[in-house]
Amino acid sequence: MVPGKSPVKALKDLQNKTVGVMADSTFETDAQALGVGTIRRYKTNNDALMALRNKEVDAVVTDDVVGMYAKNKMGLDIEDL
Repeated sequence: MVPGKSPVKALKDLQNKTVGVMADSTFETDAQALGVGTIRRYKTNNDALMALRNKEVDAVVTDDVVGMYAKNKMGLDIEDL
């Protein structure tokens, strides 16, 4: 997930970016595999998504369902890659 008007348009664009994940999750492993610059770990997916909203990270690796819920029910201006 990235902010609505992010310059990040593809997974390869995450290299050298700061990415948020839920700590000790498979999302952390996924972020490592993408070769991101920095991984910031959060207690919950919602915490990671709030960090994205607050511009503390460039993207969040999470489940599509979680991201779409945040977009549709919580009103976050985010997009799926």
